[in-house]
Amino acid sequence: MLVNIVGAGISGPAAAITMADRGHDVTVYEQRKESQLRSEGILGITQANWDRLDRRYVNLSWELGNSFTNANTPQTYTSPLHYITWTDLHLALVEAAKDLGVHFEWETPYTERADDDLLLPDITVWASGIGTASTVTTSHYTGYAIIRGSTPQFANTDWTALHFDSELGESAFMVGDTHHGASITLFVPRDDIPMRTTYSHTPPEEIWDLPFTFQQLADSVTEWQTSPMSDWDVPDTMVTRSKRHSVIRIGDANGQLRPATAMGANLGMQEAFYLPGILAYNTQEAETLHIRRQWTQYGQRAGI
Repeated sequence: MLVNIVGAGISGPAAAITMADRGHDVTVYEQRKESQLRSEGILGITQANWDRLDRRYVNLSWELGNSFTNANTPQTYTSPLHYITWTDLHLALVEAAKDLGVHFEWETPYTERADDDLLLPDITVWASGIGTASTVTTSHYTGYAIIRGSTPQFANTDWTALHFDSELGESAFMVGDTHHGASITLFVPRDDIPMRTTYSHTPPEEIWDLPFTFQQLADSVTEWQTSPMSDWDVPDTMVTRSKRHSVIRIGDANGQLRPATAMGANLGMQEAFYLPGILAYNTQEAETLHIRRQWTQYGQRAGI
């Protein structure tokens, strides 16, 4: 079958691997340049998804440490998740997909020609991120933003987390070392921000409420990436069908979960791995499966 996948972030290449591994002819369309698909974030991947990635010959050698220190206590514990930078995982997924014969069309916006069903592929998978989710569901801003940045300086820690009070309210700060320097994440209250990811060279004002060592580290970040933390209504369905064409939305294209602790990335990859089964269900069964996973396995409206 001919499968077109829209979006080359995390869910898209994971879906491409799954479908190509089943012998389908897969093309991934991405409107950005290949070099633009980068993120300052670090993802915590569940054991089940990590095992599935490993079985699909994805290079996971860039795994980071998973030891956490609570700077407020201090107390150290080990997370059950596997940690990797968004960028390293993305590159590994794309490479694995290419090895399976998947074709990538970069700088190519995808438009379905719904007026002629014969011109459509057998399956279209929308893995195009939160920006397209508003066509099927509605967002509810939580009042918190997640702000990420990276620096070539090292913090000499796997992960350190600190909760603190700023002038704007309760905030959280996390820092951990990658292979290229320290990755910094802040969860901070914001009254009103754009409902999309934005970039700035100006550091968030909350860093000046941090201990001096963390201030210095954060001040060395050259670019900050800010995303709204939003909850989304559960969409009515994942799958729509015409005479011979199926359309399915996975990952953040359904507006599923806020961009924190990789909940959306985990759910998107899980749906990508289960695509053959999801496509075999009727619409109602797919909706039930989606809702059950979203609300029971990953939860909704979790705190920071």
